[in-house]
Amino acid sequence: PNQFKIIALRPLNIYPIVLHFLRLQFPHLNLISDAGEALHGIPFESRGVRSYATVNIGAAKYGSSLHHRGKGFCYGYVDGRHAARVDYILSVTIPHQIPPLIVNLALIRRFQEPAFDIEHPWSL
Repeated sequence: PNQFKIIALRPLNIYPIVLHFLRLQFPHLNLISDAGEALHGIPFESRGVRSYATVNIGAAKYGSSLHHRGKGFCYGYVDGRHAARVDYILSVTIPHQIPPLIVNLALIRRFQEPAFDIEHPWSL
C-alpha cells in the first residue's frame, strides 16, 4: 500500500487490543504501555501508527470499513465461513529493535451469529 495516514490508537480505543496482540506475538520483547505502567520493558507508542485504506494480498484486495477507499473491499470471511468486516489495516513499528520491528495487522469484527440455527447456503 502506498497511501496511509498517521493515527493515534488511544483516541480510537484500539490501543489495548493492539498492545495485547503484540504482547502475545512477541513475549520476549516485554512490551509495556506508553502510559508509564512499568520501569522495565520496551514502551509501545500509541501514536505514529500507519493506517491504510486498502492492502493487496496475492490477488485479493482488502479494505478498511473506516476509509472511503476501503469500504468496497472490507467484507470477507475468517476461519472458513464466518462473515467479518475489516475495520483497520495497520502498520506498527517497534523502533527499539535493531533493525526496527514492523508488524502489519488488521483489526476485524466478526458478525454476530444468530442464536438459532438457520440453514444458509454458506453454512453447508
